[in-house]
Amino acid sequence: ESLIYNFSIYITDKAIFIGFIGNLLGEQGSLLMTGLLPFWFLEGDATDAETQASLFGRALQPSFSMHYRAIGSQILEGKNPDRWFSGSYADYIPNHYELGYRLVTHANQREGRYVWGDIIDYSARRPYLIASHQKGMQKVLGIKTVDLFRETFFSNNELWTQAPHIPAATAWEEGVSTIAATPKKGWQSYSHPMWLDNQRIVALHSTLDRTDRFVIIDTSTGAIESSVATGTISTRPTIADGVVWWSEYRPSTFFNTRVGSVVRSYDFDSKRVTTHRLAENALYPTPLPEGGLAWVEYNPEGTYTLHTPRGEKLFTDHSLHGLAWDNKTELFYLLAQGDNGMSIISFDPVNSAINTIRKPAFVTLSDLRAEGGKLYFGSVASGIDNTHSIDLASLHEERLSEALFGAFDPAPSPDGERVAMTLYSAHGYSVVTAENEGIESVEWSQLPASTINTPNIDWGIPKIDTIDFTESDLTESVSKSPARRYSRIGHLFRFHSYAPLMFDPEEIMEGAVNELGLGVTLLSQNITGDMIARVGYGYTAQKGQNASLSLKYLGFAPKLEFTAKWQQHHPTPGNMVRGLIGIEGDTLAYVQRFNNGNLHFDKANPQHQFAGDRNYITLSGRVYLPIFLGG
Repeated sequence: ESLIYNFSIYITDKAIFIGFIGNLLGEQGSLLMTGLLPFWFLEGDATDAETQASLFGRALQPSFSMHYRAIGSQILEGKNPDRWFSGSYADYIPNHYELGYRLVTHANQREGRYVWGDIIDYSARRPYLIASHQKGMQKVLGIKTVDLFRETFFSNNELWTQAPHIPAATAWEEGVSTIAATPKKGWQSYSHPMWLDNQRIVALHSTLDRTDRFVIIDTSTGAIESSVATGTISTRPTIADGVVWWSEYRPSTFFNTRVGSVVRSYDFDSKRVTTHRLAENALYPTPLPEGGLAWVEYNPEGTYTLHTPRGEKLFTDHSLHGLAWDNKTELFYLLAQGDNGMSIISFDPVNSAINTIRKPAFVTLSDLRAEGGKLYFGSVASGIDNTHSIDLASLHEERLSEALFGAFDPAPSPDGERVAMTLYSAHGYSVVTAENEGIESVEWSQLPASTINTPNIDWGIPKIDTIDFTESDLTESVSKSPARRYSRIGHLFRFHSYAPLMFDPEEIMEGAVNELGLGVTLLSQNITGDMIARVGYGYTAQKGQNASLSLKYLGFAPKLEFTAKWQQHHPTPGNMVRGLIGIEGDTLAYVQRFNNGNLHFDKANPQHQFAGDRNYITLSGRVYLPIFLGG
């Protein structure tokens, strides 16, 4: 990310103070100093970097600006734009990646150069200032963050309202039938519409405050019936013979960082949900005639396997992002992504033959479905997310929608006369139907049209899409840096941070400071994150010299913890009410509280000698089994 590159320059060459902090605290120093920079800048600059390194990267995707385009001038209403930086529980707010990219790139375009290096330099040299990044912006740009925000979206909205696609999009949307509309206030989402029959549509319904669930929508009356709740869906659902199939993320029972994907189904007649344990990472379940099922399995080494009733097909050169079965051609169709972009291919389960239906291009495709000799999918070829179809006999591609902000998830009705899809507006996604007719022929192009993308300066760096990494390049790279067996035991420790203090970072994270004094603390976490260690030595007035060792191993289902502590002063007896009363010889007199509440002056027992006469060591361990229960 560009921030890491720029920040490292300022640490080593310019920002002496930050360099000192880095030497003092190790990797924690960089983390501490990033606190001088707002989160929207950190991620916005990083998004700009990855977009600059590709032909049509993340920030150029039309969905990346979709909500801002839908909101329009409303974003400039009111004096305080804090909700656009901090989020909301009532309305949908784009994340810091989307906001940060708009602000960062507008500032660069405004000045005709990359200005954030100068702003970082200013704030890095003056970390003692309150809001040093804000003052750096005022110094370099002459404006504050709130002014940059207003200037950015005034400029963006002016460009978006003048885009040439607006009149045609408005005319098309006036001709569609809305059967499940978004509210006039708030936000909700309908996605993945599927025809239960020629009159009823099943869709996934989501809001900001309710669990996702499938609903049945009657296209003639508009009545909506809630059906079954789901977990977090991982790939598009599909329906056949009154049964809806989908895959959803499923967290590991004992390892919270391991997430798989399971296939589930729901029968609308029997009202029964079934979980199918097909594979640890099963995706795109696709019901077949005569009760068969096909699905895609993601393999941990980065490959994909297509499972069909006739056998399996391993894909090593492509990642798979969609699967559909066409009842007319009796072939499987897949969205495949390789070095040259996304393509649509066919797979014959009889002879395992693979053919290209749509040539690879750097055009994002999504939500593939097939029915009656045609493919239906989403595409950004027009520069806006729209629905497309391909006739499998002629391989002719057509655009089915002319959306103002975005159209998604096309699904043909059983009789083939209409197509259900979702349309985006400022309040979310609504379900609409339109005639199953093409609006415009689509010619193949390597890149989408740049219809609504705002201007940005070019860094002049190579585009990763244009770099041809051949098999010989791979062989040469492997020979220079051969793979080595990873030794789990040999890599248990990686001391990455240190501090001139004796402290427990976990206590500080929880808001407690029970162990803080002069000394040194070393922190370790290995590359796989399953071994965490802390070693500390220091001095405090209460404990005198003290040392501690903490080990946590999370690589097993039962988690293991071990702690050892040594301190010079013996801890105060648990029944001491008030401190030192007097010293007689080498023993301590203290006030003792009895069960009846009376106070009694006593002399310490020999084992309760005065501090300094005896060291104190505690050893503790814990074995526990966390169980993560999720839907």
